Order: sequence, then structure tokens, then C-alpha cells
Amino acid sequence: MYGVNGIDGRARAEIRNSISDFTGEYQLELVNKDEVLAQTEVEVKPYDSYYPYSVIDESLSDFAKIANDKGIYAEVKEFGKSSQGRPMQALFVASDKKTLDEYQELNKRAMEDPESVLKEVESGEINYKVPIIYSNIHSDENPGVDSVMEFTKELVNKADDSIPYRVIDSMTDEGKTQVEKEKEERGIRWSELVEDQVTGVGYIRDGVESEEHPGNTDAAANLSEEQLNKFYNIKDTSANVKEMLDDVFFILVPSENVDAHAVNVRTNGNGFDLNRDNTYQTQLETQAMTEMISQWNPVNLYEIHGFYNQFQVEPCSPTHDPNVEYDLFIENAVQQGEAFGSTAIVNNDSINSFQMPVRDYLKKNDKGDFEWDPFDDMSTSYTPQYSFLHGTLAYTVEVPYGNEDATQAVKYALLNNGKYVGEHKKEILDLIT
Repeated sequence: MYGVNGIDGRARAEIRNSISDFTGEYQLELVNKDEVLAQTEVEVKPYDSYYPYSVIDESLSDFAKIANDKGIYAEVKEFGKSSQGRPMQALFVASDKKTLDEYQELNKRAMEDPESVLKEVESGEINYKVPIIYSNIHSDENPGVDSVMEFTKELVNKADDSIPYRVIDSMTDEGKTQVEKEKEERGIRWSELVEDQVTGVGYIRDGVESEEHPGNTDAAANLSEEQLNKFYNIKDTSANVKEMLDDVFFILVPSENVDAHAVNVRTNGNGFDLNRDNTYQTQLETQAMTEMISQWNPVNLYEIHGFYNQFQVEPCSPTHDPNVEYDLFIENAVQQGEAFGSTAIVNNDSINSFQMPVRDYLKKNDKGDFEWDPFDDMSTSYTPQYSFLHGTLAYTVEVPYGNEDATQAVKYALLNNGKYVGEHKKEILDLIT
């Protein structure tokens, strides 16, 4: 019923949304005729890291307590109410409470006197930390919720330690050759807009056929460890949580669309797709998220979605919103997007390739000319695209499957992204101010 790789079928009512009917605690019994020989409680859920709505708020409170006990600061804040009256919760995680207070003071000064703040940043006079938002808006695209929760759990549990994971340090010569070979075979080229910035990491599929999407040459590839090491120089690394929080702090919204999460559907309590509402902001949830973005002016936002055949990481292809200074955004966006995707594909078993619209969607047509297969950011109806208007470097991520691998892939990509933003915070701040 749930397909090859999870609960990611597009027939929402029959497949994805029905999972709530089966998730929960069950009594498992071993019976011989009328005699119960053994019994135990069994938790049934789609995959290990699946978080139903019923546990989110309590888990966030538990995470906050763990974080504070381990010497960092965490606080759950209610930032709005849903259309059906449910609380919308965000977990703030920082090195200390002073970080949040000082950032709000800096934010106010930046609005009133940006030139003096920029001078202080350039001179190194002030020690500043920048906010990152991780969120999900379509609650039945479950790894979006679960990856943010798993990242949060890992962050607070290792708050006094480091978190190990893997990254792709570079491509091998064989990997570089393979990218060019597959670009030719699949009829794409890199636009002159980004050709000097991209590496092609993650594009390689090496002829692997997708089990769920046979014949689709864009679908996420399940590469062997041998293949990964053939094409990429992979190294072990770690993120020290307290060192990372010297540069950034997190605003974590695993479930923006809480009415939808309560029943595992896409739309809010009014039957409205919130990811089409940011331009006009007709829904309470959108208004609350917009207010939080405007209050905190995050430098970076990742919103996690599903499900495409390919594992897709923005930035987008043209056409772009003319109100966004895309020439500034793109200076960092490709590098950051490749860092996100490349980390994801080497920290799970089966999702080992990704595509990036601005890099990979300029394709040869039937006439032999190249034209964009559009996945654009022209519309501000989407939360990440709307947040561009606040100077946020924002990305939508589409995972291919509703399963544990998708959740873990994004979890480690979110972790590495926090480290990445911290290491590049000055150049990111220079771009958006």
C-alpha cells in the first residue's frame, strides 16, 4: 500500500493521509487457542523517526529542558494560533538568552542606522550571532517535520559535545569526468550565470535505475559506497555545538501547519494551502510566520518538503522575482545549496544524488537548443521566496521519499548548514545588508 520506499505516494487520501489510521500503540499477543502465552505493547509508525502531532509540543519542551541542563539556552515560544486554535510553537536554541536579546537590539539598530552597524561588523567591533530558521509547511510531507525534530534532538543531546557526520570534501578526477559525461547524456549544460560557481557534486547517478521511478533519469539514485568513493573524496568531520552557537542561533518550527499535522494532510483547518498564501497572507498561520520572519530577520531559512522523483535542493531556475536582488543572492546560494545537498547524500543509505534547478534544469529541447525546465522563484506565495524580501537567503528542499533515509539525510544537511552559515556569516551578512 505504501509503495517501495515509504508514504510518499501522490494519492494523498488513500495513501499518505491514511497513515494516521494505523499509527499508534498496539497490544501484540501470542495466543494458543484461548490461552495468551505472551503479550507486549508495540508502537507502529511508518519509520523510526516519525513524529505524530501529538508528541511535538511535549518533545519541544523536553528538548528545551535538555538544552538548558547541558549549558546552552533553549526556549519554546508560541508565535501564533492556527485557524482551528492550536498553538504554533517555535524552539529557539542559542548559546545563552543574552544572544536573543542582543540580536533584537542589533536588529533595531540595523533598521534605524544601518551604516553604523555595517561599519562595526566590518571592523570586527561587535560580536554578533545570526538567526537560522528551519521549518515545514506541508505536514503530510512527513520528513519535513521529522528532519527538523531529529536535528533538534541531536543538537540538544550533544549540546556539550560534538556531532560526527560525513561531508564530501571534493570530487575525484573520475567524478569530474563522470559529471561531464552525464550532462552530455542527459542533455543539460550549466548556465553562464553559475558555471564558475558550481562543482556538479551530487549530479552523478552512474546509470542506477530508480526502483520506484524506473526509466526516470532524474530520480534519486541509490549508489553503493564503492560508487560514492569512486566519484567523491569523502571525509569524516564533526560539528561542535557550543562552537557553532558562537556564530548562529536557531529558530526551529517543525510544524508550522499544526492543523494539518494533527490529521496528516496538506492544507490548514480552512482547507487552504499555506504555501500559496504568502503574497496575500489571508490565513492566521501565514500571518504568524510572516510576523516572526519580520521580527527576527533570519539570514537563512530552509523549508523542507516532498515528494519529487529527484532529491531537489534550490536555488531556483529563472524567472526570478524582480524585487529580489538575485545577483547578490546567487553569489552564495549555489555554494550553500551544494554544501547542503552533498552532505545529505553521504549521510544516508539510499538517497545519493540530488539536483539543483539553477544548475541542472537548463536542458536541450527537441530543436537542439537549450531552454529552462522551469522551477522558478518568481512568486512570493511560497514562504522561502517571500522571505527573500526580508533579505533572507532561503531555500526549498524536496525529498524524494517519506522514509528514514530522507529524514536522516536532511537532518545532517541541516546540521552542516548551521556550521556553514557560522563559518560564512560575515560574507552572508554583507550580501543581504
